[in-house]
Amino acid sequence: MKGTTVMKRLLLALTTSAALLCTGCARQTAETVLGGKSYVYENGGFAGIGKFGIRLDTDGTFSYYEGWASSYVGYGSWKIENGVLILSTDDGNYVNRFMIEGGDLVFLEDNSTNFLYVKVADGERFLCDNN
Repeated sequence: MKGTTVMKRLLLALTTSAALLCTGCARQTAETVLGGKSYVYENGGFAGIGKFGIRLDTDGTFSYYEGWASSYVGYGSWKIENGVLILSTDDGNYVNRFMIEGGDLVFLEDNSTNFLYVKVADGERFLCDNN
């Protein structure tokens, strides 16, 4: 009988722990999943010099740099709409869209303005640099 009580308490503790963990998972947002990470273009930077990288911050802002030969640094805000990541620069010149796939960003050419120096093709990836 004593063993049954111990088992019941153990089962209750495990069930409660699992419920709390699931609640924490449900509270994850795009900002916590994508934010605070850097993504590097799979095909290199502008003129083949350096990396073309995008940094998503947890506060909903981003920056990108197309490589060492580039004089432009893009800054702006990001959001998720209908499962699509949208980056909009503060200067209003660039809006680019991505699908999120396996922790990486997959470029969506439709309705994207693309970038200044590097022209990214539909389906090309920006790989998460710090999972």
